[in-house]
Amino acid sequence: MPIVMGLDLSLTATGVVAVDDNWRIVERRLITSTPKEENTPRLTKIAISIMLSVGKIRPDLVTIEGPAFGISKTTSIFQLGELAGIVKRDLFTTNFPFIIVPPSQLKKFVTGKGNAKKDLMLLAVHKKYGEDFEDDNLCDAYVLARYGFQFLNPSLKRRAKL
Repeated sequence: MPIVMGLDLSLTATGVVAVDDNWRIVERRLITSTPKEENTPRLTKIAISIMLSVGKIRPDLVTIEGPAFGISKTTSIFQLGELAGIVKRDLFTTNFPFIIVPPSQLKKFVTGKGNAKKDLMLLAVHKKYGEDFEDDNLCDAYVLARYGFQFLNPSLKRRAKL
C-alpha cells in the first residue's frame, strides 16, 4: 500500500503527516521546539524526530514544503535553510525519495489560490477532504502528503483517488 509523507518544516512546530492511498492518516506528529534551545541541538532534534517517523512509516515519497521567502527574520531564514538541508541529506542518504513543493503551489492545490492565508487552508481542507486540524503545520503536512500522490509511479498511485 503506497504511503506519502508530508513535512511542513518549522523551527517551532514541524508538521509530519503520512497518508496511505485510501487517504487514511497513518502518522500525525507535531515536533515542537523553542528558540531558547541552542541552534545545532535544536535542528538535530527536529531532524532525528522526522527520520524516526520516516523509518517507522517507510513512505514511498516524502513531500517537503519549500521555503517561504516572506520571512522577515534573517536568522529564521538561515536556520530553516539549515533544517531543510539536514532533512534532505538524511532522506537522500537513507534512499527515501523526496520532492520540494513551493508554498504557493500547495495553496493553489487546495484552495485554487496561491496566496491563501492559513485560516482559508484549514477551512478548505475541512470542506474538500473532511479533515480537521487544530494546527496549520499539520494541515499543510497533510496537504503535502495528498499532493505527493500525483508523483508516484502509475503502479503505486493506481488506487489513490486524485
